Amino acid sequence: MNQIKELDIKGYFILKLKEPKRLLKIENMVKLLIDNELMIANLNKSVLEESTASKYEFLMKNYTKGKSKIYNILKSYIDIDLLFSDKKILKSLDKILGANKYFKLFQACRLDYYPNNEHSLDWHQDAFKNASNINLRDSITVWIPINKSKNHSLYIIEGSHKGNHKQIVKKRKNKFSSESLELKLNLNNKYIYENTKLIRIKKGEALVMSMALAHKSNITDEKELRITCLSRFISFNSKDFFRVSEEQ
Repeated sequence: MNQIKELDIKGYFILKLKEPKRLLKIENMVKLLIDNELMIANLNKSVLEESTASKYEFLMKNYTKGKSKIYNILKSYIDIDLLFSDKKILKSLDKILGANKYFKLFQACRLDYYPNNEHSLDWHQDAFKNASNINLRDSITVWIPINKSKNHSLYIIEGSHKGNHKQIVKKRKNKFSSESLELKLNLNNKYIYENTKLIRIKKGEALVMSMALAHKSNITDEKELRITCLSRFISFNSKDFFRVSEEQ
């Protein structure tokens, strides 16, 4: 099945990156930033000898300012920009959104600590800033695992990108968590049961999916830090282009 057909029927496809070596550079930069913030905070030096997951857990509990600084620095990291310029990603986006007729309006690097992941979400759709009233079937999310992890997986409902669902944005529960999204699925229980799939994305692969596809977090009991990068693209031909671009 070709990518266009797979995206139309399922709402997503998985591709192999052309230049996977860039992932190691991003992973090493994340580790360097975590170590740097721990040293700036002048906290317990013994934690520097522990695993990256333990270091990040310690940072979350004892120096939340450092965690925020890491997120902000990574937004401008050039290798993350270059990651989304991978030849295979651009070739796919050209086919889906029109050659040279799309814009990247969002980019982030996510650090999720398991098993206590405060960013985990129930069923939701990806969105730009106005998540409650834009159902962007003609916009695309690209999600890329950076490190090796058993948590590079998520549940999706195949075909749900074609439905008309209502999404509600809820405020953060605490300073560690993100805004939560509650999706009112316009699907019957039988359809949800039969079309819910757990998909796993390996290091060196990218998940390309419609922003309207319903998906949710998969939580495991493994103690580890999951590093992922994601970006969202919108076509210039989208009826929502000017409205969305003004909100960014």
